[in-house]
Amino acid sequence: ARTVLRRVQRLTEMVGEELERGLDCIDVNWIPTLSPEDAALERGNTLLSFLLGGGDIPWKMQLLCDAARWIMAGQPIVSQVSAPAKIFGDIHGQLRDLLLLFRFYGGPDPALDGPSMSYVFNGDWVDRGRHQLEVVALLFAMKILYPERIWLNRGNHEDMNQNLKVSRDGALGFDMACVRELGDMHGYAVFEACHRAFDWLPLAARVGGKVLVVHGGLGSGDWSLRMLNSVRRPLQSGKLDKALNGIVYNILWSDPLLLDRAKPAQTFGAQQSPRSKAAMMRNFGRDVTERFCKREKLGMVVRSHQFKKTGRCFELMHDGWLMRIFSARNYCGRNLNDGGFLLVGFSEDSPGTLLVRPQAVARLSAQLEGAHPEAFLEPYCPHSHLMDIAHRPPNKLSASGCAPFICATRSERGPCGKLRERVCAGCCLILSVEGPEYFVCRGCTDYALCMDCAAVVSHNSAVASDSDSDSDAEVCGPRVPRMELAEADVAGGGAGGGGRP
Repeated sequence: ARTVLRRVQRLTEMVGEELERGLDCIDVNWIPTLSPEDAALERGNTLLSFLLGGGDIPWKMQLLCDAARWIMAGQPIVSQVSAPAKIFGDIHGQLRDLLLLFRFYGGPDPALDGPSMSYVFNGDWVDRGRHQLEVVALLFAMKILYPERIWLNRGNHEDMNQNLKVSRDGALGFDMACVRELGDMHGYAVFEACHRAFDWLPLAARVGGKVLVVHGGLGSGDWSLRMLNSVRRPLQSGKLDKALNGIVYNILWSDPLLLDRAKPAQTFGAQQSPRSKAAMMRNFGRDVTERFCKREKLGMVVRSHQFKKTGRCFELMHDGWLMRIFSARNYCGRNLNDGGFLLVGFSEDSPGTLLVRPQAVARLSAQLEGAHPEAFLEPYCPHSHLMDIAHRPPNKLSASGCAPFICATRSERGPCGKLRERVCAGCCLILSVEGPEYFVCRGCTDYALCMDCAAVVSHNSAVASDSDSDSDAEVCGPRVPRMELAEADVAGGGAGGGGRP
């Protein structure tokens, strides 16, 4: 375990060196250049062999799995985590994205990240990505070395049946990732050893007494943490849908409902999930989240499980009672999403109040082969802040049918009387009722673009990201290696919202 952590620290340094040379890339294209000393291992030049220090790789992987399983078997199914803490979302074998977060924000050794920092990894470490075994080896090594500071939650992909389904569907399931790395006999042996450990994973973590972390969601919400603590492990794949009358399955799989003004009755309470024909899988509305938090004396629920094809790695939902986090940027190498984690800590001004700060590395807009057709390159403002799509509510429209807002790319004086700097030509003067969406800057309070101008600016930004050599360690876009975003007060439900991922 110590060897793995030392070598991951070395890989984190290597990623930093790559960024200094302008060599950022998505995880699927990443082939780290090992020094001759690093590469001179007994079992070939593979990244997993490098992490484990060579030798009998299958035996070492099984040893890590057995040691982690033994530790988790002695801990509760609902972990009690002290704050401050970092909460990571889905990783899906994208090791380099995790290393980027370590490089910018500290890690992977908690001993070097403050005297009391905890880590919560909220499931879905395997399936689809290129470095699945490496991610498992790292997380198990961290858990072994720091059993009271590293906390691992189960996701819906820490499920043998789900891994096999991913492979059947044509993607790289965890079973095939093990076989590809270790061969048939050793690969399946390691696959089974990993699942013997996965079957003992906790299902939830309570951070600072106020923030509950689960992978999927609440389902119908008619359960308690005391009930969840009564679930007996190990939980093999075939038992997950039956455990606690389907409650465990919903903790791993359910999704939140968001307000639909056209069908309000379908966005409250617990509704049938479109993910499954099974009646037990329920999606949950804002009222379910708020009621659950108040009953369990929580300030917020944090979940992962979903990402936005073109969007931020986090989302504040259900009037601030719910927050989503996703850690694998450019998911599957073909989506334009950021990756990040949530930093949970106590407020200096109010020691009894927990604050949640999303921290992220921005997506890469280049290098994507077969990008999702819905992916839209989001533009950057002149100050290099990444911009987001906003939806103008109807009550913001003027009596004449046009929004009291002038696109930032026009130099003409508009109805509001403000004069804007020209960025591109041929732009609309105002936003009409027929086009209620526009782009607003994350960092600037008074800069926005209509959709037509955003298409021009986003194209220019993509070109700049390929040619700009004057910037510091470049992660995505012209000059924005990372983003520090607004805090959320989790003493109670604050204002917030967002679209369904």
